[in-house]
Amino acid sequence: MCGYSARAAFFLAVALTVGVCVAACKTAPRADTHFVHTFVADMFHISYGALPCTVHFEHAEHETYRTDINGRITVPLGGRRVIGVSYDFTQYQRPSGRLLARKDFLHVVAVRDAPHDGKYAVEVPVHVTRTCLILLPRKI
Repeated sequence: MCGYSARAAFFLAVALTVGVCVAACKTAPRADTHFVHTFVADMFHISYGALPCTVHFEHAEHETYRTDINGRITVPLGGRRVIGVSYDFTQYQRPSGRLLARKDFLHVVAVRDAPHDGKYAVEVPVHVTRTCLILLPRKI
């Protein structure tokens, strides 16, 4: 009988030790990196691929990107807020684009102004946190 209770006590002690170690282990919290995806297309919903653009953030920060074939740029926020995007059409030769369906986007911004020196400056609405489709009036 004595051997059985010692064996049970040993397994109980090992199980409690493992349980305490697992409960005490702390993993690093996952860094929530939020992204904003902006898509740019012409009035016929054909995307602008390889278009140079500048994303403007609060506090006068800016970063330069180039759109992919779908006219999309992916901007990691990291606690910042996007206030605008400038698209540069100077010396832009349009490659083939893709058709984007307007119904796939929750936020659509239609720009009605003419470009200034070949550039469009678009203000991104404050409530846009994930995706936004920007429609430009000029077909290049």
